[in-house]
Amino acid sequence: MTPSWEGFVDLRRYPDQIDQIAEVEFFAPLRQFLLSLNSPSSPVWTAKCDLWAPAEFDPYEFDVDPESAHRAYACYVDLFSRGELEWNTPNRIVGWCDSFCTKLRALRLNSSRIDLIVRRAVFSQDETGFGVTAYLSAVGSNDSQAKEALGRAMVAFEDALPHDTDLVGHWQLQ
Repeated sequence: MTPSWEGFVDLRRYPDQIDQIAEVEFFAPLRQFLLSLNSPSSPVWTAKCDLWAPAEFDPYEFDVDPESAHRAYACYVDLFSRGELEWNTPNRIVGWCDSFCTKLRALRLNSSRIDLIVRRAVFSQDETGFGVTAYLSAVGSNDSQAKEALGRAMVAFEDALPHDTDLVGHWQLQ
């Protein structure tokens, strides 16, 4: 499956085209995050992403003192399965998300959160499937700290993904 919309950059086949994604210029950790998620060892690949600074946010959702949360950054990345990892039904994706969230909870992300949303995906007029939108967000007392926290959340996300094809079956709902 390859999306057919304007502006799609296929980082699986052309990682050197990463600079065509405007958000990586603004936020350098996104560059490594997208390259990692699209690498041959990743069980997933990305189709779209965005990065923004939310005007409003609830510091309590980040388990931080409201006095230390004055700035926030967030991003989303649409993920699709690769290779042996089959996401052909919503139940399979939910099973993968449950396993992945269990790994993420163990990492104890400070000042950040990661949410996974299962979605129907339309790749072209004739091709549909299922995917996951991963929302990563972080807060800090200033711009720099919020960006740092989001960068740490991206690294944690990468680290929690299995990068060995032998582990892919473990992540499927049996």
